[in-house]
Amino acid sequence: MDYNNNYNQNNGQQGYPYYNNQPPINGGYYPYPPQQQYYAPVLSPEERDRKNIKAAGRAAGLCIIMYFALQNLLTIPLLIPTLTKLYLNNLLFQNTIMIVLSICTVMLPFYLAGRRLERKINIPSIPFEKVENKALAISIIALGVFTCLAGNYLTDMWNDLLKSIGLKLTYDSLETPTGAFDRFYYLIAVAIVPAMAEELAMRGVVMQSLRKYGDTFAIITSAVVFGILHANLVQAPFAIIAGIGLGYVVCVTNNIWISVIIHCINNAYSCVVSFMIKDIKDEALLNRVYLITLAVMFAITILGSAYYVFIRKNENITLKKSETTLKTKLKIKAFFGNASMIIAIIIILVNIIRYHSKDFAAFFSSLAK
Repeated sequence: MDYNNNYNQNNGQQGYPYYNNQPPINGGYYPYPPQQQYYAPVLSPEERDRKNIKAAGRAAGLCIIMYFALQNLLTIPLLIPTLTKLYLNNLLFQNTIMIVLSICTVMLPFYLAGRRLERKINIPSIPFEKVENKALAISIIALGVFTCLAGNYLTDMWNDLLKSIGLKLTYDSLETPTGAFDRFYYLIAVAIVPAMAEELAMRGVVMQSLRKYGDTFAIITSAVVFGILHANLVQAPFAIIAGIGLGYVVCVTNNIWISVIIHCINNAYSCVVSFMIKDIKDEALLNRVYLITLAVMFAITILGSAYYVFIRKNENITLKKSETTLKTKLKIKAFFGNASMIIAIIIILVNIIRYHSKDFAAFFSSLAK
């Protein structure tokens, strides 16, 4: 190598020759060739929205996968004979397990996913705005409870329809306690904690991540996720119907505590019915008490719902429209068509088949006869 020539090319300064025959800056020299700059491609608004919806769907899918994985992982100790016996015979321990599972498998994964989505795609935080109009708050709670009651009624019709064709769906429920303290703790485990965990997850994370793309799309999508998360054909139809009502309530009030209250009332009502079934041995009396209770619930919620319709008309309450031109079909494909959500749906289908395996076996057996 001709060191003198290299030296001369840089006007007496040691280093590399000029890069692409460009003169040095401020009389200096280029010690190394400048690095090539790379720029991320500029996305169109539609592509950016589709990407963000896909991120929200991927997060929801991962949370569903974590839900089932953590349930299996956290219940492994219950396979120990001593703990199995304790779980089956001690309602306090059983309800404690229910509380732990609600927090660890629903609330925690979705909360962490929500924090990540806040940083990644800048979704709005969980809404806790104060509802100034007390009449609006009370009437919309009545509307939400009415939606849950209607969902229960429609679900019963659905189950009766399936029963009429020979498919009787069964559902595993916790044993109803008898003591005052046990029932109070049962209400906490079944009515309060699950309501808080599920509302934080569904209306607080899943729905909020989609509201930019239209409240209607966000409400229905989060309700479907809420339904499939239950992974059985008895609760899923009710969860979808109730989820639509709960989502609407949160979108109108921007306060998730309203949906938590409605969810708690619905779950507590189911607990009270189970207490009545446990305590009232006379079937005729039980039917009368149940029908009176149901009639009172419907009457109160229908009146409250009617008053909300009046308030809504006067205050011009409407759902927010989509801020994107992306078509609904593409939004659905982006949310449900990603790998995480597809895997989650497969897991759910497997769990549904496993959960209702005896019901399906009895149904196909009856068809074969």
